[in-house]
Amino acid sequence: MGSKTGGIILYFNELQQYDKGYYIPSVAWDNFAIRLFLRGIPSKAFQPVFAAEDTHATGVKVWKIHYPPDIRPHRKYLLTGIPEIDAHLQAKK
Repeated sequence: MGSKTGGIILYFNELQQYDKGYYIPSVAWDNFAIRLFLRGIPSKAFQPVFAAEDTHATGVKVWKIHYPPDIRPHRKYLLTGIPEIDAHLQAKK
């Protein structure tokens, strides 16, 4: 269930002083990217590669993606825009 008014996410520096804040509107509050990146809500499909405390200095987060075992790739999403690679993918139809 989402928030009716959205939410505010506040960030504090290492001295516990206010650093920055974001207002997230209700339409985006339960969005997957917001939940994972800004709210820090874990996902079974995306596992952090580095501990959260190791990423504060850089602000970079890296996840390992766990795909379901029965997932099937769709060729149109594999297209790269590089003719040599795309021709190889199209030939496998």
